Amino acid sequence: SVTFKNFWTGTLNITRYFRGNDAQMTRGGPSMGTPLGWNWTASLRNSTGSSTAWSSSFNRKSNELGDHTWSITGSLSARPTPSLQFSVAPTWADEHGAASTFNGPINRQWLLTLPGGRPENYGNRYIFGLVDRRTLSTQFRVSYTFKPDVSLDIYAEPFAASGRYTGFGETIRRLEKDLRMYGTDGTSIARLANGDYRVTDGAAAFTITNRDFNTRSYRSNVVLKWEWRPGSTLYAVWQQNRASQTTDGAHVGAGDLFDSWSAPGDNTFMVKSTIWLSR
Repeated sequence: SVTFKNFWTGTLNITRYFRGNDAQMTRGGPSMGTPLGWNWTASLRNSTGSSTAWSSSFNRKSNELGDHTWSITGSLSARPTPSLQFSVAPTWADEHGAASTFNGPINRQWLLTLPGGRPENYGNRYIFGLVDRRTLSTQFRVSYTFKPDVSLDIYAEPFAASGRYTGFGETIRRLEKDLRMYGTDGTSIARLANGDYRVTDGAAAFTITNRDFNTRSYRSNVVLKWEWRPGSTLYAVWQQNRASQTTDGAHVGAGDLFDSWSAPGDNTFMVKSTIWLSR
């Protein structure tokens, strides 16, 4: 960590993950091995005493299996006038086959457990998927004071995420970090017309449901606060909660954040008042 002469602050954090075991990945099955990995984060922010404050952070995760994750976050807040204050905090993440666990970034996401597996796996198939995932979100906050006893607060958060599974496999044996990928080692996998996958392993065959997703959501709160008499306050609230989901798995972009505003959802209006009764 370093503080510059203009009171900007920069930090760099590097973590090395060694090979280990994870007892939770198979959701009640045998422990699995975890690979060597790196996790590093760099951040920079300006002086905390500035009237306009900003910060940025960059994160990178990777492991020996070739999986990696990039993520960028930032924030900007300002008070242009004594009555107006606003902030915005965007986040972007791009994950290729990686998911964070207690032992660092790894390349598998548990999907389901089926019978008919190898004796080394206690007769079960612990099935995992490699996911290509992207996430975008932004938090907006605005506060405006009309008079000392009347104020307006606005919070809005559009969100978009996508995920596409690029491969499937099952555990080989306990404490093993690699997967037995379907389509190799005498197995075959084919995608069906409805998007599901059909896996054949010798005389056994089973189906993996399509888990690809594309999600958009929008949440907001608008609160008008009026202290109509000392100690007595009236609140008028408008809430929105919108969401939509498909199974195409296409990468989301900035346009999907704006599309979340038109997703189906609920509008809720509330009025609340507190009254101070004095003697």
